Amino acid sequence: MHALRSLASERLSADPRVRLAVPAVVLAYVLFLALVVGVGAWAVWGTGALVLAAAPWVFVSYGRPYLAEDAQAGIPFAWRGERAGVWATAPAGGFLLALTLVKVVDLGALGVVLCPLAAAGYTALLVWAERRHEHACLLDLSVLEHRFEQITDARPPAPAQPDATQEWTPDFADA
Repeated sequence: MHALRSLASERLSADPRVRLAVPAVVLAYVLFLALVVGVGAWAVWGTGALVLAAAPWVFVSYGRPYLAEDAQAGIPFAWRGERAGVWATAPAGGFLLALTLVKVVDLGALGVVLCPLAAAGYTALLVWAERRHEHACLLDLSVLEHRFEQITDARPPAPAQPDATQEWTPDFADA
């Protein structure tokens, strides 16, 4: 018998606040070490870009518990959960990541083309991840439904009982 796939991470806590806090603390620690070593302002810029690029994933994480309710209510894919926040922050996050890469690698004028493409690509990555998540949820639900259909009732049938309410007529004369 196959076990259902769990959508919660098995390596990290299932609590989304913990999943988001651990990388944030690690990132802050690395930034602190970079500043102590004397890396400079670009470390602050790069860390800020990473934090802003992580913002859409925060919305994704916090909005997932509401996806089923929103889907049943007929809300379109783009507005389910906290996706309005995802779509508002994803292009800026992708743009800033590309801008940081352009600055670190010193690509110059190529950055004018790369940054808008990265903004669109990063948003497309989030759309792909969310569609895949919803598909996995739908697949798990269909597997559950199929398993429930295969369950047979092994209990003996209940004996038929006469319907006594049709033969009884109330007598209100005593009242």
